[in-house]
Amino acid sequence: MSRIENTHTPWMTALHHILQLEQSRGHDDKAVAGGFDKFLVYWHTPINEFLSDNPELPHPLHPDYSAFSAEQRITWTSDWLETLEHSSLTQTPSRSATSNSTPPISPKTSKQLEPESEERAAQVDPPKHEPTYGLGLDIPVDRLRGISNKLSSKFAKLDITSIRDLLYHFPRRYNDFSRTSKISDLRPDQEVTVQGVIWEARQTSMGKGGRLKSTEAVISDESGNLKAIWFGQGYLAKTLKTNAGISLSGRVSIYRGQLVLQSPDYDIISATEPTLHTGRTVPVYSLTEGITARNLRRLMWQSLTEWLGALEDPLPNSVLDRINLTDLQTAVLNAHFPSSETARDASRRRLAFDELFILQTAVLLRKTSMNQSEKGIV
Repeated sequence: MSRIENTHTPWMTALHHILQLEQSRGHDDKAVAGGFDKFLVYWHTPINEFLSDNPELPHPLHPDYSAFSAEQRITWTSDWLETLEHSSLTQTPSRSATSNSTPPISPKTSKQLEPESEERAAQVDPPKHEPTYGLGLDIPVDRLRGISNKLSSKFAKLDITSIRDLLYHFPRRYNDFSRTSKISDLRPDQEVTVQGVIWEARQTSMGKGGRLKSTEAVISDESGNLKAIWFGQGYLAKTLKTNAGISLSGRVSIYRGQLVLQSPDYDIISATEPTLHTGRTVPVYSLTEGITARNLRRLMWQSLTEWLGALEDPLPNSVLDRINLTDLQTAVLNAHFPSSETARDASRRRLAFDELFILQTAVLLRKTSMNQSEKGIV
């Protein structure tokens, strides 16, 4: 049996995963979108360099797998799995390693993710900081990082001119992307969330004359792989790094005979940052030209993180406890990014109470004013 002594490489880890998946599928050559040979062609340069340094390996790695008979596939797959599993190449590097070649772990397929899982990340509450210098919520919205004078004028079209206005710009509806599906279970026209690892991401040219720059990515989980396409967003190819963990939410469709996600929302999986666009109940806001849904969610999270602590609750805790209402800060937070359906319902109840309370207070003040006027006339 050959033992490979070398450094950890991304294509080796991916190969090991593909071979295991291919074996579990009965060697049907569907572990990779487009066939196993596509993987070998994509990684041909490092594979050829590796083979030249290890001539004793059991079988060559070249794109002929589709032409193998069933018995040849079984033998070839078993020999390579045995070789890889007895090598140091498929072992996960230590946490202290900082090399970019270290593949992140898909949060749904492994417990090796940092202690903060994707479920925890999706539900983590932002810290309730008091803004610096004692500033209140009625300062201009352009105090938020990322909002320029030009962008603040676009927010004005949504009647958002202050931080308070932004916090009270509540979603008009929600997309329930909280349930994660396996890639092998996907069907056309489903609204789904899938989480896995990016195998590859590249910019493609589409349309007449190749003018439409788009991004295509192949995502893998423990059950299979899936192509995602972002039309007209070629810049994403630089953002989606090979071996990074990713969460995608969108509608499954068929494109050129394959199941794909077209222009899905996405989050790069992080142990420290929450998922704002996928894998949770996602807020959908009213927008205007120049403000995207993704950017607004990001700015909303920033405002909650940095300014929610300045939101004063007019109701004392004794009243909240007596009538079973949540505090105002928690209500506003869960109106935007609810941690559960129960939390969202509690938020709606509190905010509805506030609206009714303000209305009744205004009516009482008006009646008092009218009574005082009448007494003055008499």
